[in-house]
Amino acid sequence: MKKLTKKQMITTGAIAILAIGGVSVAAINHSNTVHAQQVAKAKAHEAKIKADKKEKAEQLAKEKETAQQKQVVTLLATATANPSDNSIKAVNDAIAKLTDQKEKTKDTNLVKGLNKRLALIKKAQTAVKDYQAHAMDANKQKAAQEAINNLKDKNDEDVKSELQNLFDESNKQAQAAAKASQATNQPTPEEQEHS
Repeated sequence: MKKLTKKQMITTGAIAILAIGGVSVAAINHSNTVHAQQVAKAKAHEAKIKADKKEKAEQLAKEKETAQQKQVVTLLATATANPSDNSIKAVNDAIAKLTDQKEKTKDTNLVKGLNKRLALIKKAQTAVKDYQAHAMDANKQKAAQEAINNLKDKNDEDVKSELQNLFDESNKQAQAAAKASQATNQPTPEEQEHS
């Protein structure tokens, strides 16, 4: 084998150093690339987990809203059939839990109508009770009948019928009392002859 000259040895050494450096740079680049890929995969995985959690949360919120809307519909049906302070309060409480403002507004407007109906029913009930207590008072009789006549909703037919029966009963008693009073105040035929 031939002996290498100093110049050749330096050149060979420089080439070897450059080759080792190149291999090292390539290894470092490869390592950095692999690490970057692992970081990107981890970030993508985290993003997917976040997106899945967000999607599940949105789905749960939708399901909760749907269930709440069904409850409002059920409570509204109950309150519509038989309005009372308790049934209307239950509807209002259920509406307050809704997040859909459009539904909230629509349902709140329905409750306003129920409140008006309930006010008419209470007014009629009070007027009939007052008339029952003062059956001879023509003004109370008129007020009670008007209050009963103001119950126009088809769902109020039973209440209206019940109040009308109470009114009619009091009216009959008042008429009987008026006849009895008139009979006691009229002079008998004998008293008329003497006068």
